[in-house]
Amino acid sequence: MLENIWNVICKDVITDQQTNSVSYLNCLEEVILPKIPLALPSFNIGTLWQNKSDAPEIIKVKIDIKTPSGNRKTLLETDDINFLKKRHRINFLFPGIEATEYGLHEFYIGLFYDGEWTDHKVIPLYVSQPK
Repeated sequence: MLENIWNVICKDVITDQQTNSVSYLNCLEEVILPKIPLALPSFNIGTLWQNKSDAPEIIKVKIDIKTPSGNRKTLLETDDINFLKKRHRINFLFPGIEATEYGLHEFYIGLFYDGEWTDHKVIPLYVSQPK
């Protein structure tokens, strides 16, 4: 079974090719937009997963967004991902999702495993207007 260890929303992800270490830069918890509707700046969602079993796993991941008014839609759904190691990072790039409301937006990290989708984590992002 896989466990989602952590997630982060950030503007930039840099992976060192020699050491395989990752830097998540300019982490986001709030975005200020002068008007609505307007596209959010491009961002990444970085995730870290751990395989709790000794056997390789095949899964799918999806990311949904829930708006302040409660509307929820899927932003992406992966093809099969083979987990051959104990830990696995997956980074997703989102270029310019349109924000139509101010307030709390929630990103749901879902996992398709054993024939069903389950939500594993929720990441908040506030969309605010200038003060």
